[in-house]
Amino acid sequence: MHTAPTPGWQSLWSCLSSVCRCAVLLAAAAQALAAPAGPDYYLRPFSDQSPWNTPLVQAPDTDRHGWSRLDLGEDAHVHINSNSWSIPFYLAGAEVPERPIYIRKLQAYVMAPVPEGALPAEGTDGHLTVMSADRTTIHEFFRFEQPGQANIYRRVEAAGLGVAEQAGRHIGTRAYGGSAVGGLLRQWELEQGVARHALAVALSLNFLKSGYVAPATSEDDNSEANYGGSIPMGALLALPPELEVEALLEQPLAILIAKTLQRYGGYVVDSGGSDAILFYAEPGFDNKAVARSANELDKIIPHLRLVGRQAAGD
Repeated sequence: MHTAPTPGWQSLWSCLSSVCRCAVLLAAAAQALAAPAGPDYYLRPFSDQSPWNTPLVQAPDTDRHGWSRLDLGEDAHVHINSNSWSIPFYLAGAEVPERPIYIRKLQAYVMAPVPEGALPAEGTDGHLTVMSADRTTIHEFFRFEQPGQANIYRRVEAAGLGVAEQAGRHIGTRAYGGSAVGGLLRQWELEQGVARHALAVALSLNFLKSGYVAPATSEDDNSEANYGGSIPMGALLALPPELEVEALLEQPLAILIAKTLQRYGGYVVDSGGSDAILFYAEPGFDNKAVARSANELDKIIPHLRLVGRQAAGD
């Protein structure tokens, strides 16, 4: 996946699209406040046993002796995908009926409760995800287009692991084989200043190494020809717990990302950008704050560590 600026002649449409998307997401957030008792899988998808929800102190292969430095070169930089190239995550209202969505890869229709005003992420990947009103199912689309068609569709169990458990299998719509909503930062998490899950990370092709590791069960097509680095899909990245984050960073979003990397780490789930380390925040974040936070996060690059994982087959 890649980041790209919106062409000038599309700027007005982009703005209007963002307003519409934010309005629907805000409505979903209001509905989330009325969630039933018990785990709310819209606010925090997947079970406590999911790799996404496992703190570093409990995750496999997190012995500090197994952590290694990353050498990403002088051009490496951080980018945060939010209002484009991200993962819109809608909550369907109880009144939203399932409607037919044509899936080009299947050459068939699927039924899903996609709200009429739901918009895919800006950018050619066009991710769109929708949680069912009863909060049991996540409907994931890749290259979604209104009024109702997409390239790929996956149906994910909201209370499950959020990752596939068999090599070569895809349960979601990201390159690593798992759910697209895993590791997505949410507005309410920024407001509370804490995220209780690992982060989704994408790396440039020149940083990636062919041969995925768990929890990834897949990687990009033609990876052997296109990858040119040393980090496998599914790798777990982290920041040392002793790093004084607030002495290094000032922006609230940058601090949230850094502290989450200390507590939960971030899994490599996709590719994108050029010499880039990409994080993902849902649409609706302030663009200027996102840009400032990304610039600040360049400071953490020398401190990033690969947590004791080797490529499959090594």
